[in-house]
Amino acid sequence: MILLADAKGYEMLGEKIYRGGWESLFSAGPDREILYIGLVAFSMRIGDILGVSFQKIQMIFQFGNLILSQILLNILLKRLEVRRSIRWGIIAYMGISPALVNSALSLYSEIIVYPFILVYTLLLSKAWFEQSFQEFRLSLFNGIFLGITFALGVAAKGMIEYVSYICIIPFICAAIYGVIQKKFFIVRNSLFIVLCSFIFVQGCLVTIKSTYFKYSNKYGYLNRGPRELYGSTYKRTQNITPKGVVAALACIPGEHVCTKFFGKKECFPWTYRYRDLIGSSTREYLMAYEEMPIEESDHWMVWLSQRLILEHPFLYSFFYGLESLKMFFWESTRIGFVTYTPFLRNLFSYELFKNFIRFSLSFLTIITFILAGRHLYCKNNYISILHYHSTHYLFFIFLIIFSFTGLYSFFDIVTRYAFPIVPLFLALIGVVFQNWRTKFLVSTKG
Repeated sequence: MILLADAKGYEMLGEKIYRGGWESLFSAGPDREILYIGLVAFSMRIGDILGVSFQKIQMIFQFGNLILSQILLNILLKRLEVRRSIRWGIIAYMGISPALVNSALSLYSEIIVYPFILVYTLLLSKAWFEQSFQEFRLSLFNGIFLGITFALGVAAKGMIEYVSYICIIPFICAAIYGVIQKKFFIVRNSLFIVLCSFIFVQGCLVTIKSTYFKYSNKYGYLNRGPRELYGSTYKRTQNITPKGVVAALACIPGEHVCTKFFGKKECFPWTYRYRDLIGSSTREYLMAYEEMPIEESDHWMVWLSQRLILEHPFLYSFFYGLESLKMFFWESTRIGFVTYTPFLRNLFSYELFKNFIRFSLSFLTIITFILAGRHLYCKNNYISILHYHSTHYLFFIFLIIFSFTGLYSFFDIVTRYAFPIVPLFLALIGVVFQNWRTKFLVSTKG
């Protein structure tokens, strides 16, 4: 691990818990998600007991998390009716992907989210099917377990709060369907799942925010959202030139592609560093010259962002759409924050190899995403509440992908933001490969 930037921040926060307990973390005020920081602190404790670096212990936990994610992905692929040979190929690639292995070696929190996303997909699909049963016990179990896992997910990645709200929308629709059809057991089951998810997520958030308020007098959880939102909104709505639009397009596959053709000066306004510069300078101005406390300055930046979006709706929507495309370019040998062996360093720096693996996997992800979406639409134009099928899993895969992509697109997307949904992209690749194999066998027999 190379401890720079956010990775250094995670180390410092983990050490704060290890040396001074949780009270020392909460007394410093809202900062980052607490579950990963707690894991770092636990690794430090185990490392001191064993007399080794906490980084080695942390890497063991993180590779264990990657293996757990492979097991869960295998279960999901089985539910999607993907044959064993294709499943094994997908699972094997997940274990050697430069980007995913890098995430298991880096001190970044994305690695801890992988199992949660796969569990949500499996559990949401199960809950969707079983809400049509008159036996309430199944929905009781599903609702409580889904609520608990959503709450834990929020402690691991704040974005999951909003993902959970989106994922329970189908159950609200099912409750309305139950009222129309006078099937009130469906209404009961659906609303219980909705309420459990909402109550557990809000319970987790209120507990964390109240604890921060108790020790630091600051009621909140994360502190970066308003700053990053304003920085991203400002650059999408101000000082746009035709050449800037082309540079923004070139930044979709990666900043290095843009700088190769247009240079650093033209590409800088479309990087996350420019976003941070605008957001941080605006916050500092509001706090220093307008004498606003940090909470009020954050409210102002959210308000200013909303105003800019309403003043330039079409321009903002265009760049919002461009930003969402970056989620498909998840594979990379340039993630950084890891010291590689000489062989891997030379391999990952080889222009032909690094470009081939990034663009081939990105192209494959985009193509299979489109084909799997077409498969979902053609196979079943509605997601039946009364009949079990692998379509349920496919539907919730798309819902979670759209949720993450739509939410992250309000900000500047860097490659690692896509990592939590990469297992779902791999699942879609498995589905499409299975369809291709089936069509090939049918045509051969014909």
